[in-house]
Amino acid sequence: MSEESLDPNFERLVGPLGHIIIEFNYLEVDAGRMIARLLRQDDMVAAAFAAVLNFSQKISFVETILPLKVHFKTKKVEVCMRREIRTGMQFI
Repeated sequence: MSEESLDPNFERLVGPLGHIIIEFNYLEVDAGRMIARLLRQDDMVAAAFAAVLNFSQKISFVETILPLKVHFKTKKVEVCMRREIRTGMQFI
């Protein structure tokens, strides 16, 4: 394909498209890191999540884990508050 046969808009599109692809890659890596943090894992596990799961799988996984984590944290706070009321001692 010769230089002359390229679409004239191609040059205008290449730069912004490259930036979008790079930013999406950062987003995928961050999603893997978020999953690892939710599971209290290290950066090696985060890298595995980033590499193995596709983006929609990462989002689905986070949507599954997050409510469980929030529910667990809420229950933990409720238990501590009940103990404080019963014993008069503050638990952290």
